[in-house]
Amino acid sequence: MCSIVGIVSEKEDAKVSYDIYNALVCLQHRGQDAAGIATIDSDDLMYVKKKKGLVFEFSKKNLEHLHGNIGIGHTRYSTAGSSRIENAHPFFINYPVSIAVASNGDTQNYNQLKEFLREKKICLQTDCDIELIAKLFAYEYLKSKDIFESAKFLMNKLKGAYSIVCLVQNKGLLALRDPYGIRPLVLGSKQSPDKSYLFASESAALDALDYKKLCDVQPGEAIFIDHKLNVERKIIKEKPKKAHCMFEWVYFARPDSNIEEMSVYKARENLGICLAKTAMEKNLIDKDSIVVPVPDSGRTSAIAFAEETGMKYRDYIIKNRYIARTFIMHTDKLRAKNIKLKLNVSSEIRGKTVFLVDDSIVRGATMKQMLKLLKKRGAKKIIIVSACPKIISTCKYGINIATKEELVAHDKSVDEIRKELGADELIYSSIDDLKKSIGTDELCMGCISGNYPYPLENH
Repeated sequence: MCSIVGIVSEKEDAKVSYDIYNALVCLQHRGQDAAGIATIDSDDLMYVKKKKGLVFEFSKKNLEHLHGNIGIGHTRYSTAGSSRIENAHPFFINYPVSIAVASNGDTQNYNQLKEFLREKKICLQTDCDIELIAKLFAYEYLKSKDIFESAKFLMNKLKGAYSIVCLVQNKGLLALRDPYGIRPLVLGSKQSPDKSYLFASESAALDALDYKKLCDVQPGEAIFIDHKLNVERKIIKEKPKKAHCMFEWVYFARPDSNIEEMSVYKARENLGICLAKTAMEKNLIDKDSIVVPVPDSGRTSAIAFAEETGMKYRDYIIKNRYIARTFIMHTDKLRAKNIKLKLNVSSEIRGKTVFLVDDSIVRGATMKQMLKLLKKRGAKKIIIVSACPKIISTCKYGINIATKEELVAHDKSVDEIRKELGADELIYSSIDDLKKSIGTDELCMGCISGNYPYPLENH
């Protein structure tokens, strides 16, 4: 999972690098391995700067160097390819013209496409699919000299999840989204002080920069905006049914974002209400019961859960906000180390029956550590409540779940999972409640159902 941003301003001497920087700060939660910005100035010169780590690693000097009124940005969460700086986005090539590309997603048929390029005598220098995407686009652009023909060629070749922003020298900014719409992408506009357009992975970035949301980029759509802010839209490739990633609403997106016109906050609230009804049906609530969220993404569901059941809500788990999201760290050892630094539990929890509400349970590392802390602090009973159904399978669409074996729920019953985690009870949301809470069944639910828009292929 990554974030992408693309901006076009009508003001020729605009420094869009600053707005790209601010938009990326808003989307930092989507990737913390590396960040990058590319811009084009009025003379069609392209500038690219990439840094490992957080967006804050960019200095004022870096931003000043990135001239131009058109630009793209990216924060990286490594899935395909290692986390080394060579794999950071935007990826830049200078033939047949200067092109810079950034993507959010993952390419399923990477090996097949790598072989296609090899046959065309085009070599890849990195192990990241963004280079492959850039060189496929450039290969067709060299022949057709047409933005939309190149976008069509790319869409017909790629299998997987992708939202892409692409700078093309002497042309402008292209954005496109895969035919299933697995990864989100929105477009906004602003009229003052200068007219401009902004593409972003989430609507929260539009809000922060005072852009009005115009639309979600449609699945299979390409949108091109030139230097003069002329906008051209084309549906390149359609599928009969969409497959938006359900995990965006459950965990990854900011709660103040809207995806496909559905509020992330509202979806999480709905999940909490559904789970509360399940808990009441099971008669699990006693006089000492309280609701405690796993911060931060479990909080919205926990509040709704508490209100629906009538239980007291307490923020007894305290989070160190200067530690990165542990889910997107690369190893269990690193996750476990950072969980200890990240979370602590108030002694006020002693003697309580704790309904511990989390957005999801993936590998179980965080939850196991959490239960140890709760028991150490004297919790009487612990009931885990997961807003997401059991995650039983891999994801190759931009979330780093490489193997089934790393998943705590794979090939286990709910009671077996409960015992492994060390809980007294365990409640999962159902798939039907998930669809009802988000408000659509046009979802990619491969990781919870085993059914995928594209069959999974090995990298």
